[in-house]
Amino acid sequence: MRQAMQRLQKRGLVEWKKEGKDWRARLTERGKVFAGKVESAERLRIRKPEHWDEKWRVVIFDVREKYKTSRDRFRRILQKAGFFRLQDSVWVHPYDCEELVVFMRKELKLGGSVLYLIAEGVENDAKLCEFFGL
Repeated sequence: MRQAMQRLQKRGLVEWKKEGKDWRARLTERGKVFAGKVESAERLRIRKPEHWDEKWRVVIFDVREKYKTSRDRFRRILQKAGFFRLQDSVWVHPYDCEELVVFMRKELKLGGSVLYLIAEGVENDAKLCEFFGL
């Protein structure tokens, strides 16, 4: 916990303030903006079009252990957004979600660690079709 707080402080997202006899961590203005953006990403919904274009959107990521917190947050957002986990770092969705992925990649500073693919097919996609009701 202490290391996480130190990293947040180093990034300018939290600051320590003395309240009475105790020290408390508080979000800085920069921290509030960052938290709001990540929270916004978690609330983004992927629009379901009237007709599926029969293409799969595949998100692949390889985020170093050094950035574990961002990687875990990215996974949670994908799950909340309704993606199907094909493997730990391979997630699939049938509808256009590029905007969400680009937003998360930027806000979580994952850069080239995240790839967004549009595939015409996925081998043995029966489980995917069932999951998404296609």
